[in-house]
Amino acid sequence: MRSLLLGVCLQVSPARAEEVATFYVMFNTKPVGRHVVEICTNVSCCLTGADRIFSTLKAKLGVENRTSAAAVAARMLKKESEG
Repeated sequence: MRSLLLGVCLQVSPARAEEVATFYVMFNTKPVGRHVVEICTNVSCCLTGADRIFSTLKAKLGVENRTSAAAVAARMLKKESEG
């Protein structure tokens, strides 16, 4: 239903709207937590402790990669650096 509405608004097919929405990590097709924590996982970030940060947050928040936790209203996800 959302893809149909979005496709009409953007004047593209619903399939194209769905393709774009599911390809890019920054677009969420399902509800996420109130807070989204993104941890960069490229080589330079991992060398400076990104994995340790992710593991610590995962333990404290009780949230796995790409999942949400209702109790803390947060979602965590690993991603590549944007620049």
